[in-house]
Amino acid sequence: MNVRTSVVGLRERQIAERHELEPDARAEPIGWRQVHFGSWMEVPIYERERLRPGTRFTGPAIVEQADTTTVIEPDMHARVDDYGNLLVEVA
Repeated sequence: MNVRTSVVGLRERQIAERHELEPDARAEPIGWRQVHFGSWMEVPIYERERLRPGTRFTGPAIVEQADTTTVIEPDMHARVDDYGNLLVEVA
């Protein structure tokens, strides 16, 4: 069986809320887990909702939220911008 649907309509324009960056915002892990990145490492687990704008941290790390999990590898840096986006960059 194959079912397809299509919806057409207008939506109200969404404007993202901008927040002040907190220069001393810190990522506090909710736990730790063994993860394999070439070898086993004890990696911090962060809850996405708790990461405030201005938060920065370096991998390895795991960021969990209701609809996805983000893996921050050892050679990556993560930060939360003033719109609440999680930005991940390779070092």
